[in-house]
Amino acid sequence: VQAIAVASGYQDSPVVSATYDVTLPSAAAPTFSPTPGKYIASVIVSIGDSTPNAIIHYTLDGSTPLSSSSVYKGPLTFTSTTTVKAIATASGYWKSAVSGAQYSVIPAAPTPVLSPNSGSYTPGQTVTISDSIPTATIRYTTDGSTPTTKSAFYTKPILLKGTETINAIAIATGDVESSVATATYTQQ
Repeated sequence: VQAIAVASGYQDSPVVSATYDVTLPSAAAPTFSPTPGKYIASVIVSIGDSTPNAIIHYTLDGSTPLSSSSVYKGPLTFTSTTTVKAIATASGYWKSAVSGAQYSVIPAAPTPVLSPNSGSYTPGQTVTISDSIPTATIRYTTDGSTPTTKSAFYTKPILLKGTETINAIAIATGDVESSVATATYTQQ
């Protein structure tokens, strides 16, 4: 800064100068919740910052966020693998370091379909199990227990032998097992 004093009836003062270093703290780097990792079907991500009155800017394409990037206003839902990066800005602070996180979203296999639906049937009734992914592996139980990857492998229609609750899951290559499909059958 350079300055002089000027007053009526006086000669201008000599020029004086001074140098000031302004050192501002950096805003805290944003944090993500839940922790980055693998999630099934979708994940809801919150971004936070401990700097008072911080504004968080983010990108979802892996690029470095700028002050002109999208402003975080609330939780983000990811249904596919996404790399999110964020910075924080606040009055009286330098912008924060860039924080980044990758959320891998693994699709769940579609829930299998049991046919016919739950109900009362005559002897000799069979139940078929299908899935919208033709190559899915279907595992099932007939005692009402939750099926696992070690349960019976479905290959042909199931002949009902009385009152039975059939539960089934589908497992497709690259997918996580489906939700459980269930139906209860009562033989007349």
